[in-house]
Amino acid sequence: MRLERTAVYVLSSVVVMLVGLVVLVTAGNGTIGMAISTSLIASGITSLAFVAIRYFDDADATTTMQHSERLFTAVDRRLDALDRSSAALRHVIASNDASGRWRVFDRHPKEEVGQEINAANGHLVVDVAGLTLRPFCRDWLRHLVERGNATVRLLVQDPTGTSFAQVCHQESRETQTMLDDAHWVTRTALLLAAGEDVTYWDMPPAGQGLQVEVRWFTGFPTITLTSVGDVVYARARFLREGASQTRTFFERYSLADGALFDVYRSYFQVAWESARVPTLDDCSPVPQ
Repeated sequence: MRLERTAVYVLSSVVVMLVGLVVLVTAGNGTIGMAISTSLIASGITSLAFVAIRYFDDADATTTMQHSERLFTAVDRRLDALDRSSAALRHVIASNDASGRWRVFDRHPKEEVGQEINAANGHLVVDVAGLTLRPFCRDWLRHLVERGNATVRLLVQDPTGTSFAQVCHQESRETQTMLDDAHWVTRTALLLAAGEDVTYWDMPPAGQGLQVEVRWFTGFPTITLTSVGDVVYARARFLREGASQTRTFFERYSLADGALFDVYRSYFQVAWESARVPTLDDCSPVPQ
């Protein structure tokens, strides 16, 4: 397109020059004719010069544009490669970080939960869901009672339901021991909720602002979790996890993890709302 436009400009300039020559030949020695012809010839030459300059300018602009396009293409490819490298690096970092910081390879995250409790300021909300929750109560309930300024919600598997024995069987747990633990935890929580003394356990005086609740989950549990403030330790329930050779692990999620954190908090809330509130009459008369 640029070459065609240049040819038109050159042809126009040549036509102007030819007209000037014709006028020069026909005018003879006339002053007016000489002036007109000279002007036309000069205009044609000037136009040719302008066309030549414009042609080379366009050629330079085209060369520059092509070079810029090649440069931008190379930069874009390098950015794509850098983005892929960054994505791979983020995956490696996340994998390494998750294996070390986000997972707790133990039957119960005792030390980790204790660190979260001790680091908390102000009113603390603790939600726990599991089969009997006696390990949690043994480790931290006394401390929470003494601390006060906390809401503790214990979601125990309903020991009167058929699913309780099924869970014990598939997880290789001694059913009667688990039943005793579930009743022990339930009775203890109900006494604390009523402000009564727990005579069978060396319990310190309750701190101000303590609220303890317990409910029995009648469905079939799929996870066990401990939520302390804005941190959740959760894991799936494993087959034969009651056997000593089974190794379980908890995953840690915080509020910064977004949806991963919300899904476990939502799980507990749905299970809590669907659970029933037991009474002391539901518990075995003598705690173990």
